[in-house]
Parts: sequence; C-alpha cells; structure tokens
Amino acid sequence: KTDELGNEEWSKTFGGAGRDQGYSVQQTSDGGYIISGYTMSFTYHAEVYLVKTDSLGNEEWSKTLSGGTGPSVQQTSDGGYVVTGHTYSFNSSGFDVHLIKVNNLGNEEWIKTFGGSAFDEGYSVQQTSDSGYIITGRSASFNGPNFDMYLIKTDVSGNEEWSKIFGGIENDMGYSVQQTSDGGYIVSGSSASFSGDGQDYDVYLVKTDNLGNEEWNKIFGGTGKEYGYSTQQTSDNGYIIGGYSNSFSGVGQDYDAYLIKTDNSGNEEWSETFGGTYNDYIYSVQQTSDGYIMGGDSNGDAYLIKICAFTCGSSSVQGIDTMTYGTVFAADGNCWLDRNLGATQVSVSSDDAAGYGYSYQWGRGVDGHQISTSGTTTTLSTTDNPGHANFIYGTSDWRSTQNDNLWQGVNGVNNPCPNGWRLPTQPEWAALIAAESITDIATAYSSSLKLSLTGYRSINGGNMGGLGLSANYWTSSPDGTLANIIFYNSSGVYPDWTGNRANGYSARCIMHDPKRVFVSSGTYDGNLGGLSGADAKCQTHANGASLGGTWKAWLSDSTSSPSNRFTQSVSGYALTNGTMIADSWSDLIDGSISASIFVNEHGNNISSQANVWTNTASDGTVKSGSSNCTNWTSNFNEYSSQIGNAQQTGSLWTDYDIGYCSIEMRLYCFEQ
Repeated sequence: KTDELGNEEWSKTFGGAGRDQGYSVQQTSDGGYIISGYTMSFTYHAEVYLVKTDSLGNEEWSKTLSGGTGPSVQQTSDGGYVVTGHTYSFNSSGFDVHLIKVNNLGNEEWIKTFGGSAFDEGYSVQQTSDSGYIITGRSASFNGPNFDMYLIKTDVSGNEEWSKIFGGIENDMGYSVQQTSDGGYIVSGSSASFSGDGQDYDVYLVKTDNLGNEEWNKIFGGTGKEYGYSTQQTSDNGYIIGGYSNSFSGVGQDYDAYLIKTDNSGNEEWSETFGGTYNDYIYSVQQTSDGYIMGGDSNGDAYLIKICAFTCGSSSVQGIDTMTYGTVFAADGNCWLDRNLGATQVSVSSDDAAGYGYSYQWGRGVDGHQISTSGTTTTLSTTDNPGHANFIYGTSDWRSTQNDNLWQGVNGVNNPCPNGWRLPTQPEWAALIAAESITDIATAYSSSLKLSLTGYRSINGGNMGGLGLSANYWTSSPDGTLANIIFYNSSGVYPDWTGNRANGYSARCIMHDPKRVFVSSGTYDGNLGGLSGADAKCQTHANGASLGGTWKAWLSDSTSSPSNRFTQSVSGYALTNGTMIADSWSDLIDGSISASIFVNEHGNNISSQANVWTNTASDGTVKSGSSNCTNWTSNFNEYSSQIGNAQQTGSLWTDYDIGYCSIEMRLYCFEQ
C-alpha cells in the first residue's frame, strides 16, 4: 500500500510453505482489500486462493476454493465476491472457465463452468448493470487447436446467457473486460491472427454491443510482441490499455511497459512505453483524477507508475488560492492560465472588472495581501514571508533587504501559481506579445490570453488606480532594485517596462514545461553532415519515438555552439523518462547535471557505447583547443574531436575525452 506519491506505507505477505501467487486486488466497501490468485501450500495441486484484509492489510480471512486459478476478483453488489479463472476439476481433457460466487465471508455460494472439451480459461470478470457477470479469456474448444478470444455473459446466478468468440486462425485471447457506458463491452487482449506474420502478438481491442456482437476491433503494436492486459473506458469515452511490448525498447527482446490511449472508436490518440534495460510489464491500469496509475512488474520487482494526463486548452488546474483556472495554448507555443490569478472569469471585455484578478507585490506569496481590500501597513518585512495579509506600502520594496529569488521558477520560494506553474520571465512575455501580435489595447484583449486593463495598487497609500485605463503584469525577472513588468495603455504596449516591487500588479502564470533531452539510440561516425545534419539526426530519432517538437544536437563546430544556437529554457531540462537533469539553462551549464543522460528517445537506458560527440565545454560554448571532425564532415581516422560520456553527471558528461572521427558515437539531443 502506498501514499498518493507512491511511497510505501505497508506491505504484507500471505500463504504457506508452498507456492502462492496473487493476481488481482480490489479495495472493498469497508476500506479493506480482497485478493485472488492461487495457492499450492495447502494441497498438492493449485487451488483458487482468496484473501480478505482490513484497511491495514491484516488478514481477516482466507479461503481455498475449486482446484485451479483465480486471476480476477470483484466485490459484488450484495457484499460478496465473484472470482473467475480456470479449473481442471470438471474436464478430464483440458481446462474450463470457472465462475465462483462467495458470500462476504468467503463461503462458496455456487460455482459454474464454461467451455468445451479442450482448453478454456477465464482472465477477467466484472459484474454488469443487470447484476449478471461478464467474463473474458480464451478458448480452444470451438475453433481449435488455436485459442480464440472468449466472451461470456451470465445472469446473476451465473447461468450463461450468451457467449462469443473473436479472432482468426492463429492464437487470440482476452485479458480484460469492462462494461461500457452504452451497455456494451470493451475487451483487450492479444492477437497473433492479425499481427501480420502469425507469430508475433499485437494488442487486440474489441468493442461489442450489449449482446456481444462485434462493433469494431483494433490492433496496436510494432514489429515485435505486444500484450494488452488491462483496459478501462476513460472519462472522455475513449479507452486506456496497459500491457507490454518489445517492439520499441531497442534493447534486444526485453519488454517495456506499454500504454495506449484511444478515442471512443478505438483510434489511437497516443502511446507511451516505460522501463529500463530489463523486462517491464503493466498488468493493470486505471484512470485517476489527474492521469493514470499503472501496476506491474519490473525485472521481478513490483512496478508502480503514475502519469499525468493534461491537455492544454481543455484541462483545468486548481490554484494555491483554491480557485480553479482554465488553460489556453497560446501562439508562442506555451500553455498559459486562461485568466489572471484571482480573476473569477475570463475577461469578456478589456475593462471587465471580473477579469482583473489580484494585485500582487513582486515576490510575495498567496498570503492575502493580493486582495484589493486587504489592510495596509508601512512596516517593511524582514523575511520572505511577512506573516500577515497587509499590503506593505511607502517604499519601493516591501522587504527591507531585497531578495531576487522569490519568484524564480516553479520552485520559487513564494511562487503564487498553481503546482507545476510559474510566473513568466520578461523574455517569455515579450515572445507572447510578438507571437500574438499584441500592439494595443484591442489586440491585447483579442489575444488568446484575453488581457484586460487591470490597473495597479500603488505604493503611495495602497490605493487602486488605473482600472480600465492601463494594464500592468508582473514578470519573474528582477531588474536592479526594480522588476520587469508588461505595461500597456492607449499610448502603446511596452514589454520591457519596470516597476517598484512594492506596487501591486496582476499575475498570469505559464506552465512549467521542461524541455526534453535524450541520448540517441543510434551511433554515428564524425561525418554527421555538419551541425544541420546532426540536428536532422536528432529530429529523426525524436520523430521515430513520436516525441514531437523541434530538436537539435548538443554539438559545436568552429564557431557555433549550444550557447548561441539553442533556445535557452527557463523551465529546465528533463530526460524522456521524466527525470530532471537541470532546473534551467544556467543550471545546465554550471558544470554538472542532476542525472546522467543515459536514456534514449524511447525513455529506455542505453545498453552500450556511452560516448557522445560534443566538442562542447560544460558551459555550452565551443571546447577550446579541440578539433571537430572538420566541422562534422569527415570520418577520417586521423581526425578527432572532444566527446562526452552519457554515464557522467559532472563536467565529463560533455567534456570527457578525445575520440577519433572514424569511431561511431551517440548524440545528445535537446528539445528547443
């Protein structure tokens, strides 16, 4: 059991001296848990094993049931439990699907079996809206000798109402089933019939109506093997599928955890792989309020992955001030809040008072001072947090000793923005103004940010002024004893204005979106086709992993280097598996990084050859005294260049050794 951040709170083991395995767990209505699987501790053969615990994982009771397995369990509407799996107790020549119903104490009420004379197995069960049950698995009894995906519908007493098989001439199977909002069913599994060669498996998704008639099916995967172990309908009526794949790992035949999101017709919207150099699997996936949670196995260890599913323009966020803010994707390519902090609505006109929002003093947090009717004081604060809600006026700064780092980045001491958001820098505001073609009051309001004439709160008495006449927006950028603001009125737009830090101005937040970094899965000799050829190789790797964005190689020739050809991020840099390596450009070039760039475009650790072409010093400039394979156009054996090492975190990550141009090395690729 973990907390919301995945930190272990407790763990428990159950069973005897033999082999015991749990496949399925569900929280119960009393806050405890029900677990199903099989045990060989109490008899010479496998039996279904059912364990009920309290909220702390302490066993309340356990039961062994019909010989076989129990890969799926669900609490039923009457407080009991239903288990599916397979049993060999009633079929001398193979397995049957079994469905076992027990009461709230685990005592068997009835058992039903389904299938034919060959091998039939159940993998997933759910109680349906009519109190019956839906089961999926696989069957070799009807179109043998290979398996078909098998779907069975029963009434509340477990009596079969109908059954269906799906697939082709090769092996096909169903691992997960859920009733959908339209009364039909969604089933995920794997198929060799439609994989192209009849040998490898692809993820197989089948949608049926309420009678089990197929409405559509979809296949997902690459050239290797894919398995779809878990599926769920999502809040947008699409589907999320979790499983594993070895098509995209780039590491031999090792599997990666594989996550696929589709629309309501089963068309892929996106997919991601997760994992390292060994096998990683997903067996269960669920949608959460802010993304998805996945459980599985990583090289023999329990594996829990949480991801955020955020769509700028349709997702909303909650602020520190407890208000809910919408989001908007602006012309500068960044995601912004759709209104000012404290605004009760998106502005409906340039002088809409409901769109003005709060008036923050530069560097102060969400302490109440930002409300226009807050009290006032002339007593300066000696600390970063004044400890009261009064607006401090009378001098140019509210703090007796200035601190330039209060609003610097997402981890700024007093960052007033929602979690994962921050105040934009002056260059970011200027880029937004240019991209949105903001030149006057009218174009400021017609922009995607719907900017309004917010006025200001003055250091002269703490009174509001300029409402409906001028706009003043803070940046996070200090400017001497002042700070940069964006100012406009009827005379024009001024993206590089300054203001006293004790003035109260409006705040608009930008999403903290670190630029992504990877080391290429491919290797190259020194004839890269110049810097442009190296950049193109990075772009090809990124496109092949469906990363999107514009990418450049961390590479210098005689005159150009990352320091003068990169877009320098203030949001930091993160590996494609999400690990941060630097909080900003300045942090990136300070001589060390927080984590080694040992992860390729697919989010997987590289398996060999950690040397990387760079010709770049740790400060991002051209490496002094180093050659560069004739500006990266030669693979002549006698030529050389400076290289980095992807296993390093000190300056050696980019300034490690000399490499000959005939040898193949990797590239560091940075999103711009």
